[in-house]
Amino acid sequence: MTDAKLPGLEERFVELKGSRMRYFVGGEGPPLILVHGLGGAAANWTELAPLLVPNHRLLVPDLPGHGGSEALPAVSGLEPFADRVALLAAREGMVPAPVVGHSLGGAVVLRLALRHPDDVSAVVLAAAAGLSLGSILGRQRCSARFAPAGLQRAGVAWSRVRRCSAGSSSASCPSPIPGP
Repeated sequence: MTDAKLPGLEERFVELKGSRMRYFVGGEGPPLILVHGLGGAAANWTELAPLLVPNHRLLVPDLPGHGGSEALPAVSGLEPFADRVALLAAREGMVPAPVVGHSLGGAVVLRLALRHPDDVSAVVLAAAAGLSLGSILGRQRCSARFAPAGLQRAGVAWSRVRRCSAGSSSASCPSPIPGP
């Protein structure tokens, strides 16, 4: 998967804190960062990225040890992954930005929001790994935890009924999150 390209995006490499990272960048409009899951790579966004390029400037990294990025030595925890994404976004002038995390990427973007709250304008979790918010109390605590991080909670789709398309006008759908 290391040779996969993302249509409409330019492949780049950078040395960050002693390790080489591969990432893709391109598009027009407000910034948006896409973070893949465990065992994946930027190429996991191959179908979605071309749809977003006309309206967003995308940053799509290969996390350390994935795709074309070098592994980090002796890493314990996901904070170094989040810090690398933050450095990369700052280097590309793409902060603050909404961040989308799939699977492990969800856990990474949550750490990114906590560690670099001024760099994150919104968080989207797509089948995020490691989150267990089965109770109403757990969901409320999660929502309260991220409110101080500067994240606006315009509408969270916790239940199947509330998972609506952004363009829906149904009374049961949350309002779309406003763009920057």
